[in-house]
Amino acid sequence: MSSKDIYSSDVQKKQSSKKPKKQKHQRSKGKRIAAFIGKAVVCLFLICIITGSIVVTALTVYVMKATETDSTISLAKEDIQTAGITTIMAPDPANPDGEIEVSKLSTGTKRIWVDIQDCPEDLKNAFIAIEDKRFYEHEGVDFKRTFLAFANMILHFWDTEQGGSTITQQLVKNITNDNAHSAGRKVREIFNAMSLERTYSKDEILQAYLNIITIGGKNGDYEGVGAAAKLYFNKDVSELTLPECASIAAITRSPSTYEPIHNPEKNKERRDWILKNMYDQGLIEEADYQNAIATPVEVNQGQVTGNMDGSNYQSYFVDAVINEVRNDLMEEYGYDKETAEAKIKTSGYIIHTTMDVNAQKKLEQHYQESSTFANYDIIKESTDRAENGGNPFQSAMVLYDYNGAMKAVVGGIGEKPPGDRSVINRAVQGQRSPGSAIKPLSIYSLAIEEDLCHYSSIMQDEPISIEQPDGTMWEPQNFGGKSYGSVTIQKAVEMSLNRIPIKLDQTLTPKKSYDFLTKSLGFTDLTESADANLAPMSLGSLSNGVHLDELTNAYQIFGNGGYFTESHTYTSVTNAAGDEVLKKDLSTNQVISEDTATIMNRLLRQVVVGSSGTARAIGDINGIEILGKTGTTNDDFDSTFVGLTPDYIAGIWFGYEQNYDITKNKGLKKQVAAWKTIMSDILSDSQNKSFQLSSDVVEATYCTETGMIATSGCPSTATGYYKKDNKPGTCSVHG
Repeated sequence: MSSKDIYSSDVQKKQSSKKPKKQKHQRSKGKRIAAFIGKAVVCLFLICIITGSIVVTALTVYVMKATETDSTISLAKEDIQTAGITTIMAPDPANPDGEIEVSKLSTGTKRIWVDIQDCPEDLKNAFIAIEDKRFYEHEGVDFKRTFLAFANMILHFWDTEQGGSTITQQLVKNITNDNAHSAGRKVREIFNAMSLERTYSKDEILQAYLNIITIGGKNGDYEGVGAAAKLYFNKDVSELTLPECASIAAITRSPSTYEPIHNPEKNKERRDWILKNMYDQGLIEEADYQNAIATPVEVNQGQVTGNMDGSNYQSYFVDAVINEVRNDLMEEYGYDKETAEAKIKTSGYIIHTTMDVNAQKKLEQHYQESSTFANYDIIKESTDRAENGGNPFQSAMVLYDYNGAMKAVVGGIGEKPPGDRSVINRAVQGQRSPGSAIKPLSIYSLAIEEDLCHYSSIMQDEPISIEQPDGTMWEPQNFGGKSYGSVTIQKAVEMSLNRIPIKLDQTLTPKKSYDFLTKSLGFTDLTESADANLAPMSLGSLSNGVHLDELTNAYQIFGNGGYFTESHTYTSVTNAAGDEVLKKDLSTNQVISEDTATIMNRLLRQVVVGSSGTARAIGDINGIEILGKTGTTNDDFDSTFVGLTPDYIAGIWFGYEQNYDITKNKGLKKQVAAWKTIMSDILSDSQNKSFQLSSDVVEATYCTETGMIATSGCPSTATGYYKKDNKPGTCSVHG
């Protein structure tokens, strides 16, 4: 190969080797341009966000300045001391539109109140230096700090998260317990903070803040600098040194991490940083700063006696409210039981209950008086009760209105220990057999609704034998074992006969009764496999029994035209800022017709006023109509009565803690006497009230022998109530 060829070849190789480098350079340059454009777009986007935030905030400030409203948050000592403690409210008996406080829940919070003039300047300055250095300059919100904190979340100027809340904003959050992670919560906080600044002085705001901040404890239950001074240094707050002031200020960022008892090194590290900030801001001299950081953290643990535990009596009603709110918080927000309980205790909720204050007070009084249960041995110690082996007699009672609202409840005889929620509420938590008190709900209302019978239908009360799913035969008996032959539905209800409803149940089927009780009337403890196919269910013989509150509330359908609303003890829960946390669903369903409800109302009336009525000992009270149904189990273990007045439905249960024959202690139907005693007191201010009946129901005189519409020849007659399309014909037997 010639030298010329070699040269040409080398040139070609060089040119060939340079070409790829040029392409690589061009691609790299393109990537840089693309990256630059991307960053520019991101920055432009972030600038738009920040600008938008500034505009929104400016509008917020403008609105605040325009409205100039005073804060609704109180910084009064008594309000700060109880901040975080949930309050139970009830309708005011003297003012239909008002409410009164009935209880405050025990929180276990330990706090020692400190006035601002007793706080050392070093203590105030330590908090201001680390939490809000422009505290005395802003009007509730430090917008510069807010924007920087927001920008840092996106652009990460600093390695650590920058807080944007001022002392005033933190105070608002601590008082209202509004912890929602949303822009709406932040706007509410800004509004409240600025409003608070217009209403209170800086010293008043700082005083409230220093008394409400969390400063440690096993469950975070120590609050305020007064408790901190005593707990960590066994001093009055006015005696604190500069290093001790900074140590307390260091705790609040994370009490479990920085409290000085178990974490003195962590506390000192943050304490010294706070001291550096105080020095840099000109709040302390250099010599004081040097001496302070050279001082070790020395704890002298003291005892905090300032306890915010509520000592108020906590009634059975309050217990029921707490349990219902807890369950609703768990369902609404997905909390576990422990978290929901903590929320109730520490969030400063206002719970608006349905309690009838006067009725609750009177019910409690009667259940603490032995005279109410005079025929029972309830005073002696259990060891003296030889007749029943120390098994104590018990009772429970609950009142409702006709909208599913519980009005009063007591879950046991005697005085309830103050604040003790471990005591069982037998009206709400107990499961006992309702006996015949279930019949109007499980059988008669359905039979009349479906026109299987009417008020005066004649049926045969005679021995019957029914095969059960397990192949055994069941022969239901009436009380006393007697048969009554031809009887009307009215008489069967009045005398509480057993065979008539069983025959109706055979036509209806136990499954239909089960579905009505569980799906329409709110019974929660019936079991389909055990109850839905058994005829005894219609007489109250249930696998798990029922709750007295559910049984009583179900009777509302007989006094309000057939409508059912679920049992509830409260209507809403709000936080300290007035925002709604829970709202009760009070939707109503009509489960039987108004005609059926009226006919059942009149049938149950005969239980009280009929010549053979099982509750005839009650009669009327002050001219007020009473109706209802008794229920006694065949083994005489349980005795129940659900009575209705135009204002209340009241259910009462008698029995022993463990099953024991109540007739051995003269107990049969004594529940009726106790019911009358208690309700006569509750109804003492009312008189001459009657139930409103359906105008579509036909009132007519019927022959008691044939159940037909009576003629002048019928020897025995009574008044009956009928649907227009299910009315009997005229009696032909007596011409």
